[in-house]
This record gives sequence, C-alpha cells and structure tokens, in this order.
Amino acid sequence: MEAEKQRVLVLNKQHLFETEKDGKWITQAVKPAPANMKPGIYLLHTAKSPQDSVRYEGQIVFQNDSYVYQKTRQSIVKYPCSLFSSVPSIGEVVSISVKDKAATVEKAGIGEKKTLTR
Repeated sequence: MEAEKQRVLVLNKQHLFETEKDGKWITQAVKPAPANMKPGIYLLHTAKSPQDSVRYEGQIVFQNDSYVYQKTRQSIVKYPCSLFSSVPSIGEVVSISVKDKAATVEKAGIGEKKTLTR
C-alpha cells in the first residue's frame, strides 16, 4: 500500500495542511502562517529520516502529534516528536541534531547571501 501523500501550502498568510485522496488534495487544517514563513508548497510525504550525528538547519514547516518536519536547503527532514524534550514551533528556524535517540535543538539563522557582480 502506498503511503498517504501529505503537503503543506503557505500562501496568502495561510498555513494549510492537505492530504491526497483519490487523486484530489483535501484540506485538513488551516491556520495563520508564521510571519517569517515564505510562500511555498512543502511535500511532507517526501521527508527523510534524520541521520545520527548530522546537524540539519532550517525552518520548521509542520508538526503533529507524531512528527516534526523541517525544511532544509536540500530536503525535508521528519523527526519523531519523542526525540524532543521541547518540540520547536512552526516557523522557527533551528539547527537540529540527533544522537542516542535524543534531539538537540539550537536557534539558527539561515541568512541569504547577496553579492553584486559586474
């Protein structure tokens, strides 16, 4: 059986959680989007599990009772909530590493580099 497809849409200052059923996306929840969250489509069903002792930096795009989803520069990482002593909030930009079945969370700042070229 194929895993259920899930996604988050951020648009018009809204944060929508959707699931796919019979080829159609169905909105499950709508909340105000965090002010610092860029509009986009985040495909949660493509999320990868974290590797031990690897640090992932990015924005938390979704959380539920089971998982926390973080958008990094390369992909989306899915962490079990049981790894956290305190679960980060949607919209927070954090650095997360997992070791010995525990997640370490630190505030992070993803800065975009702007350069001038001639």
